[in-house]
Amino acid sequence: MQNTRTNNRIRLFSGDLSKKDIYLEFIYIHSSFQGQGIGKQLLNTGINYYRNPSTLSLTVYKGNPNIVFYEKEGFKVVKENTGDFYGHPMVYNMMAKDLK
Repeated sequence: MQNTRTNNRIRLFSGDLSKKDIYLEFIYIHSSFQGQGIGKQLLNTGINYYRNPSTLSLTVYKGNPNIVFYEKEGFKVVKENTGDFYGHPMVYNMMAKDLK
């Protein structure tokens, strides 16, 4: 699955790490469309695209208020990393959800 886009307000980018592990690279819901179940539908679409995946992983910047959404969907922080984002230091969390 590469890109699902509607009027540049809803986006989903994903790639598979293996046949059983999925990494969600990017999900974006414009603020005027948040809270309508669209993010949950996109997550389920990504999961259903693959057959019987074991895990779904994603990266969320630490302090991002949307981390609560992923926690409600069953994701847990498995690792905290630091990195560089266009020359600025950044702390981010790797989150994963067991799908079995």
